[in-house]
Amino acid sequence: MDRSVMPLLQLDSLTVEYRGDGEVVRAVDDVTLSVETGESLAIVGESGSGKTTLALAVTRLIQPPGSVVAGRALFEGRDLFALRADELRRVRGGRISYVFQDPATSLNPVLTVGEQLSEAIELHTDRRAERARAYGVELLERVGIRAAPQRYDAYPHELSGGMRQRVMIAMAIATRPKLLIADEPTTALDVTVQVQILRLLVELQRDLGLSMLLITHDLTIVERTCARVAVMYAGRLVEEGAVADVFANPAHPYTRGLLACRPAWGAVGRQLSTMPGQSPDLAKLPPGCAFVPRCPLVEPRCRERLPTLDTTAEGRRVRCVKPFSKPGA
Repeated sequence: MDRSVMPLLQLDSLTVEYRGDGEVVRAVDDVTLSVETGESLAIVGESGSGKTTLALAVTRLIQPPGSVVAGRALFEGRDLFALRADELRRVRGGRISYVFQDPATSLNPVLTVGEQLSEAIELHTDRRAERARAYGVELLERVGIRAAPQRYDAYPHELSGGMRQRVMIAMAIATRPKLLIADEPTTALDVTVQVQILRLLVELQRDLGLSMLLITHDLTIVERTCARVAVMYAGRLVEEGAVADVFANPAHPYTRGLLACRPAWGAVGRQLSTMPGQSPDLAKLPPGCAFVPRCPLVEPRCRERLPTLDTTAEGRRVRCVKPFSKPGA
């Protein structure tokens, strides 16, 4: 196997199910995706589309009653689903790091920032005691926290939301990972701090050579930070391609609807567009396309079978029997 030409992360037919009360909910359904070395890939969709479940499944963080029932997750050529627990621990937090959406719940309130940061450093590097502290302070400075030695000894509740998220990012990059998975990293922050955190993530990706998998529902964030985007609906991948191409010429009606809902610059007083209907019940999906009840372009064949995920001549992947295309595109 020639790993030099393989993607850094390759998900093959990943499927995750939750079972309970006699129902089976397929939260991620046969998703195939890749992240190249140094690339930034965004996964977007409404709440319940399977974005976070997919991100957690990569390093086997899905908890019962959920489980990965099919597929592979190849990282640097190794199947993460086949690793022993000790091997996986070295990858999780070492080669692959996470930044979650709410640092207030991700950080332990009874431990200082430094204690939590040093734990990550000592677990995955050879730094101990004062060396770990010095490196921790350096990391806090690297992510833009002023008076880093004092903040190192502070408790999470003594920091603002933006500073807590910077601490989480410092912990994530402590081991110089190859892949950073950021799950809604700016959701709990105000707009000004969001911009700062996004700028920081982009700078770190460039300076450290990170690959980034960004989970978000905010298309503006995608446009500013990522090169490629994957759109999920009802646990399935419905469109994937370069951000510039997808935003300029969305091929799936769902992608088109999401983009139409974005606020436009200079559109003061103009009513925002909305997408009719709501996400389907994953335990009771129809036999055909799950987007049928909300789709303005539905045809009889859409109700009969699930469309396949096909690759267009432009290299876009789309799951639709009649992909939308702008005239002349």
